[in-house]
Amino acid sequence: NDRDQARFWGAFAIPTTPPQSKREVRTTTGFAQRCMARNRDLLPYVATADTVRDLDYLRQLVGDAQLNYRGVSYGTFIGQTYANLFPERVRALALDGAYNPVTYARRPYAYDRGQFVALERSLDHFLAWCSANPEPCGFGNGDAEGAFDQLIAELDANPVTVETTEGPGTVNAATVLYEVSFTMNGGQAAWPSLGAALAEAELTNGERPFAPVSTGRANFFAANTAVECADRAYPRSLRRLERRLRQHARLGKRLGPLFAYGPPGYDHSHATACVQWPEFASDDAPSRYLGGFAARGAAPILVVGTTGDPDTPYPDAVALARRLADA
Repeated sequence: NDRDQARFWGAFAIPTTPPQSKREVRTTTGFAQRCMARNRDLLPYVATADTVRDLDYLRQLVGDAQLNYRGVSYGTFIGQTYANLFPERVRALALDGAYNPVTYARRPYAYDRGQFVALERSLDHFLAWCSANPEPCGFGNGDAEGAFDQLIAELDANPVTVETTEGPGTVNAATVLYEVSFTMNGGQAAWPSLGAALAEAELTNGERPFAPVSTGRANFFAANTAVECADRAYPRSLRRLERRLRQHARLGKRLGPLFAYGPPGYDHSHATACVQWPEFASDDAPSRYLGGFAARGAAPILVVGTTGDPDTPYPDAVALARRLADA
């Protein structure tokens, strides 16, 4: 329920010691167990192959002989899967912000690594721009890196309770880092507004403008986790998980620990949940698709990638274009 979600997100602190990291892993274990208990009948059918079958049914309902489709981010994996399951039914397919399907589905730790690196690099570029351009940025007075680290450390040590339309909620380092990460998807056009938001947070000790994780955002995170755990073949080894989390946390000093050890939210924060996801809804799920990925027999597919993309790294688009038979 909403109260449980608020408690789940509001209690999280950025782990800085091994005991703290293990505690957060246990929290995610509880999330996976509750999700299984409440949604046992649904979970095996949320992976991409069943979404694609639904998409093909919609094509039939509107009377189209073939599919015209543009997919963005995760939507590119939907498009790829459609082209492989129903290649002769593709008329035009454009995949923007493309996933590397092999690493996403079969080698998830390798896929996650690319996202850890890309997102941290994007934040580094933003902070460097802020330091070099203090007037349009408005944050940090020439030392955005130092100001950012101080703000996050203060909110991690002293979370703030704020009133929202859903009642009181917690703003802490984790919630702010998540909002910053989402804003990075807006590219350089979003940098001035992000600088202004950070300046206001610094001025108000975090009470504005960042908000607690809303019910809508928490529901999105939960669905995102369930889909990826059904889609992706994480090795079922807690020892390997611990090793990979340590490695990934070190890939980004500002965002690495949150996405490695934090609650299962967005994309590369899912490993802990997925390793412990029930087998009937993951390894044995009828809706999981693990390839092939050449889409032989489909019409030529347009693949788009952007250098500096913090969410779907450009090398993934290159890998997909090379994998497809006609791109």
